[in-house]
Amino acid sequence: MTRTPSPPRERLPGGECHVWVIKVDEALAAGEDRHRSWLTEEEIQHLRRYRFERHRREHFVTRVLARAALSRYTGVPPERWIFGAGPHGKPHVTSPDTSLSFNLANSDGLVVCAVAAGGDLGVDVEPIAGRGDPLQLASSAFSPDEVAGLRAAPEDERRARFVALWTLKEAYLKARGLGLALATNRFSVALEGTSDARITFDPAVRDTPSRWQLVRIAAIPGYHLAVALSRGEGGERQVLLRTSPTLDIY
Repeated sequence: MTRTPSPPRERLPGGECHVWVIKVDEALAAGEDRHRSWLTEEEIQHLRRYRFERHRREHFVTRVLARAALSRYTGVPPERWIFGAGPHGKPHVTSPDTSLSFNLANSDGLVVCAVAAGGDLGVDVEPIAGRGDPLQLASSAFSPDEVAGLRAAPEDERRARFVALWTLKEAYLKARGLGLALATNRFSVALEGTSDARITFDPAVRDTPSRWQLVRIAAIPGYHLAVALSRGEGGERQVLLRTSPTLDIY
């Protein structure tokens, strides 16, 4: 029996973007059974193909969170959402009709879902700790300006700066739905203030810097989180961080 939509739990104003952050272990402390029925058979089969349990659990929470977040703002039952993917893997809603945009990210036990009322939207999250020399990693992935800025930063700040830049670049690529079809050294991100960033493009890249709003969120200890949104007629949107210990946000 198909459930009919209920009134939305919350309205999502056009001038806002909500970024939901869930910790996998907390979310699944009570098990998976309650939310498994939301997933399609194809999604469940995909979960079974994961070699490592931690990756399977992370992917499970990602799929459930997408459904719960979209349902929160529409009242559509979570199991009714049908998803498709673009040429480079960007997920989108194919049914039912909705004006909402969303994007997903997960890394190292953390899952993120950004939701906005339309427009292009991308989100990325990465742990700050990691291996490898930031300068060496940036040499092929960053633009000359980004590499120069990283080299000028104090050595003990380079890792965090590298991750901040990388998440912003990934968020932009995901908002465009390009994956790595666009080389990451063909555009530059410059950090501004404590939360904003500015983007510029190689002349060969067909895009306009003023079209984009880039926001970085450092409120999750140990992680950098970044959001890229296309600006509409209303200009910049307020990006609000939301956290929950469970997936019961619908």
